[in-house]
Amino acid sequence: MTTKKYLFCDIGNSYTDFVLTDFSKTIRTRAKTGSILDKELDHLLENENKENIDAYISSVNKKGLKNLSVSLSKRQIFSKQLTQAKMKTFVNKYKYEISNINILGQDLFCDLIATKNDIFRIIVDIGTATKILVVNEKNIFLGASILPGPYSLLKAIYADTDIKGKGIVQSHPKLLSLDTEECLSSGAIFGTTGAIVSIIELINRNYNSEQSTVYLTGGGSDLIKSHLKALNFNDFIYDKNLTIKGLARAFEFDDYEKIS
Repeated sequence: MTTKKYLFCDIGNSYTDFVLTDFSKTIRTRAKTGSILDKELDHLLENENKENIDAYISSVNKKGLKNLSVSLSKRQIFSKQLTQAKMKTFVNKYKYEISNINILGQDLFCDLIATKNDIFRIIVDIGTATKILVVNEKNIFLGASILPGPYSLLKAIYADTDIKGKGIVQSHPKLLSLDTEECLSSGAIFGTTGAIVSIIELINRNYNSEQSTVYLTGGGSDLIKSHLKALNFNDFIYDKNLTIKGLARAFEFDDYEKIS
């Protein structure tokens, strides 16, 4: 008997993440949002029985959603999109309090519900923007702090100045450099890292939450995690699939935590 498989798709403003899983084995890939996704899907679904795959989608980008829907339809893959109605149903069933549910992005909703209940948690999702989300032990979403992601910082500088360069964030720049591109990477990396640590400290202080659990996720989290440790900030859980796990949980998959 063929094992059922599920394709979870998180469409962000810069990238789209794909996870194909049967909850025992996981394959992960990503593509630029807005591009035609036929090549990426063909590679991911090679040798797979497409009739045996269902797709589940969260999206914050209309063009990306349209392109993915076309690509899935070509392959006759059944898909469901996370909707506001679905989010509200989940919140009511599992007794979350999210007062801005009508405007909350689907990716952030997935982040919020992927983490364990009954603890004060801080979710740091680093992508086009760096989002720092806070949920208390009663599952009340207290709000967020949002700042530009590392790549967005560089793009803003290149867009508004005459500086020439590749616009690539170096993963391990020197703190101080005489090279302009390395200087910019230093500011993006150490500026983001320092801001995250400072904001978390402020949250813990203002909400008396010294026992908070911090989760780190998002496409830019690989750039930042080692630098957090360099600042002696080691007490966090790194989970690149956190948003995908939340998407799976939103659709009532009990094994969502097995996505690795």
